[in-house]
Amino acid sequence: MGEHTQGTATTYVVVPRRNVHPIPDTLPFDEAAAAPLVFQTAWRALSTVAATRPGDQLAIIGAGGGVPTAAVQVGKLLGARVVVASRNRAKEARVRALGADDFLTFDEANPLDAVLWRASGKKGFDVIFDSVGTPTVPRPVRALARGGRVVVIGATAGPVAEIDLRTLFWRQASIRGSTMANAKEFDAVLSHLTAGRLRAVIDSVRPWEEGPAAFARFEAPDLFGKVVLTVREQP
Repeated sequence: MGEHTQGTATTYVVVPRRNVHPIPDTLPFDEAAAAPLVFQTAWRALSTVAATRPGDQLAIIGAGGGVPTAAVQVGKLLGARVVVASRNRAKEARVRALGADDFLTFDEANPLDAVLWRASGKKGFDVIFDSVGTPTVPRPVRALARGGRVVVIGATAGPVAEIDLRTLFWRQASIRGSTMANAKEFDAVLSHLTAGRLRAVIDSVRPWEEGPAAFARFEAPDLFGKVVLTVREQP
């Protein structure tokens, strides 16, 4: 709920019974709140849409958001070599703690495609995971392996990108879109969360009354993980 309709930021909400799942005893309430959206998004994008296989080279663009932190864990669970590329070196230790095999930084002097190409041993990446959009999608395409897949799950920095199509057909590559998940994929995610193989990363927890400050937190350069709002029980 919330992508194409009103969301659940409300006192009361009605959903179909089939969409309600009990929180596993192994999952704290704040992690249960933070996990579903980011993990089902990462799972569908990497497992179903990108068809990530054991031994694939996987590059994740961006380091601090909820979905990238989930994608690192999902990529490792699927058996890929996971490389994270970011402009912010300060997040390296936390990304590696999630399981990333390597951490790259890029800037104007060291463009993203060149950094990725070198990191792949000049063989290209099998899968590149992007949620940024306009500034980043065109360059990773140049760092794809033959048959490589760029999977796009968002456009936080803009929805329009100009692509050199020759790179796609020369390398038999593709750009694929993905969003959310179906019930079967969500069940798979829930089983991994219950077993502790996946775990939500929480940046901070705030009371509902601090909602505006919580949303402003998303603009902070040191954001890492999800922001959770807690709601007091109604009398």
